[in-house]
Amino acid sequence: MLEMRKGSERRLKPTPLFNRFLFRGKRRGHRRSDDLRHNVYADRFKTIEWVAISLLLFLCAADAFLTINHLSNGFKELNPILNGVYRYGGKGWFMAIKFGLTLPGLVILFMHVKSPLARKGIKFLVVIFSLLIVYQFIPWLFAA
Repeated sequence: MLEMRKGSERRLKPTPLFNRFLFRGKRRGHRRSDDLRHNVYADRFKTIEWVAISLLLFLCAADAFLTINHLSNGFKELNPILNGVYRYGGKGWFMAIKFGLTLPGLVILFMHVKSPLARKGIKFLVVIFSLLIVYQFIPWLFAA
């Protein structure tokens, strides 16, 4: 059979990060039912996945700002490393370190959002951070 293809074989080298499919790729998830057991990387994400990660980012930011507020009012950070950062570096360094530790984890979770384990992890973290935010509002509720 006569080969009709022209040009070089595209599969010989990896796809570059910045390519024409960066913002309009086609892969949204698993292609076959057997793939459900494996981690799949997608080009596009569902709205609910964006909402879940955005909610988690919002809850992490709310935790950081509420923690700063509590620390300014004489409370103590329970994490000894962040407590030292706040005492010796101030609010700016505290926020930088807190987000510096949080954001890479969120990026990794988002990259693996198609994995069942990552989905469970995101749900777990949303519940934990929501409870933490409620816990941080308790002093304000009883300070009347």
